[in-house]
Order: sequence, then structure tokens, then C-alpha cells
Amino acid sequence: MGRKQVLNSSDSQKAWQITLLSVTGQVGCLAIVVIGLATVGGRWIDARVGDGNSWFTIGFLILSVPIVFYLTIRLALRSTRGLSSNTVSEIEEDEESNSDDRIT
Repeated sequence: MGRKQVLNSSDSQKAWQITLLSVTGQVGCLAIVVIGLATVGGRWIDARVGDGNSWFTIGFLILSVPIVFYLTIRLALRSTRGLSSNTVSEIEEDEESNSDDRIT
């Protein structure tokens, strides 16, 4: 139980691909939630102010863009932290060996 599992190159590549797929899905959901909250919050405040303009909605939507970018980077870094640099170098070595095999 206390053993570390050693991944071969194809398992490492699959782990990397699964992580990237997971991050992509999480980022998409996160963006929808943040933009949705900005829209709902902005419309709610605009309805309370009652001057007929939608300045708060526009402002919240503009502010949601850098927030989504920041959260995307944080999520990607957190998700890929578990993958070791060896995994990336193994994938690169495997790709190089595959490209060398095609050339010859």
C-alpha cells in the first residue's frame, strides 16, 4: 500500500491528457458561473437603482473577465501541480522518439 506507482510513458501521457481535459471542463463551468453571477448581480443592482441604464451589469461583466482569467490560472496551476516535471519530460522524450522513428 505504501508503494509509489511508477507510470510508464503512455500512462504518463494519459494522466497529462486527463488532467488537461479536466481543467478545460472546470474552467468552462467556472466562467459560466462567474459571468452568470455578474449578470444577475448587475441586473439586480440596476433594478434597484432604477434609472433605466444597465451600467452595473456592464461594469460587472467587464470586471468578471480578469476574475475569470485569474481563477483559470489558479485552477490550472493547482490541477497540474500533481504532475511531476518528469511526466512532462517523459512525454516530450516519447514524442521526440516517435518523430525520430518517422523520419528514418
